[in-house]
Amino acid sequence: MPETCKIMLEGSGGQGIGLGGKILAEAAVANGLNAAQSQSYGAQARGGFSSAEVIISTQEIVFPLVDQPNTVIALTSQSYERNKGLPEKGGLLLYNTVNCRSSQTGIAGCSTISTRALGFPFSLEAQNAGNPKGITLLAIGTLLALTDIVKAGYFEEALRDNFSPSIAEANLDCFWQGLTLGRKAQKPCC
Repeated sequence: MPETCKIMLEGSGGQGIGLGGKILAEAAVANGLNAAQSQSYGAQARGGFSSAEVIISTQEIVFPLVDQPNTVIALTSQSYERNKGLPEKGGLLLYNTVNCRSSQTGIAGCSTISTRALGFPFSLEAQNAGNPKGITLLAIGTLLALTDIVKAGYFEEALRDNFSPSIAEANLDCFWQGLTLGRKAQKPCC
């Protein structure tokens, strides 16, 4: 893991972006790291813009907002278009191929624009897991498998702390599916 990981998650309302960012920050703290999390969203409760920022660092976090992300998760075509050039050099962009198409095929049969942009069918995988609202947790699972930013066990624990047992199990299924997707792909970074 780099000394500081600045993560931006973007999608639409109802995808669990804010809660996913919160759980990721809690997992980082449980993992012995420093974390800061913020979120923003449009006026619509469902379907409007939604964003979360998470900073995870081995050092003290002085400025708690992401100024230049080195990791972006884009779950809608609008968030993909807005962020496709945003991760800093050496960064990582994970995007939902159900909404965003590329003419090239890359790692593990996923669409890709460069070696640092990896597309996965997050929407389809969450739907197949029976939990379309678990798309963000699925994407975070993929991120953790690819980067080891936070150990998966800490994320599982934080996820269980944020949901009732029956809902936690359905969300864990999405997270584990994301881990599987990420483990099938080559590790693009740290």
